[in-house]
Amino acid sequence: MRYVSLLLCMIGLISCHQPGYQIRTYHENGYTLADTLLHGNVRSIPFDAYARYAICYIGPDSGRIATGKPLPRSGRTPDPGGYLARKFDSNYMTIHVDTSHTQLQFEHSHFDTTTNRRIIDSISLFNGMRVTLKNVSDSLLYLGNFNTLGFAYLEMQNGKKDWIRIENPSSWYSYCSTGARANYLRPGEILIAKFPRYEGDSTANFRVVWEKYNRQKICSNEFVAPVSDLMLNIVDLKTERYSE
Repeated sequence: MRYVSLLLCMIGLISCHQPGYQIRTYHENGYTLADTLLHGNVRSIPFDAYARYAICYIGPDSGRIATGKPLPRSGRTPDPGGYLARKFDSNYMTIHVDTSHTQLQFEHSHFDTTTNRRIIDSISLFNGMRVTLKNVSDSLLYLGNFNTLGFAYLEMQNGKKDWIRIENPSSWYSYCSTGARANYLRPGEILIAKFPRYEGDSTANFRVVWEKYNRQKICSNEFVAPVSDLMLNIVDLKTERYSE
């Protein structure tokens, strides 16, 4: 009995050092979304114009879909099969933003030379929103490499109702894709990603845009989110430059 009590105490001590979590369930059209939220210090990200769209799921829009931490950055990509569309527009793919509260979970780690393994030191938690892409065509869609939406960025509406890009797509900073996973959407499949809810004392109208190398834009629904003075200044400066 003494050993059983000691074992239970050890398990309790170990579990106390593990981050707790909460699962929020959303019933969508055709599937159930289980969103895992960790307990901890959750804060908003200061704006720095770098687009962060962490892919959490790619697959059928059916059954129970779990979204928590992002998919791995690298790994072997199975042959997706099907006809690959080289160019596509909103007739091929739809984008929908859900402003329900969620988290971006960024892992910090180091490489342990003793075990030759990557060890997670901590996880930073940030406020986020969800964006869902759906392939509504009969073709295969290529959406880039790694575990982010490389061609997605945020636009903000100014006082003149013009849409101004305020983020730089992550594909601008990806110079080497060796060993990176390739992301495809088969017909009827969806992709769910999470992106930051920035710091800000005011609000503005936003939309998520997917644009590959200055081709036709695919835009999401409009939504309201926080905006900072820095973001407002960027939009004002770009508006002045465009009007010259």
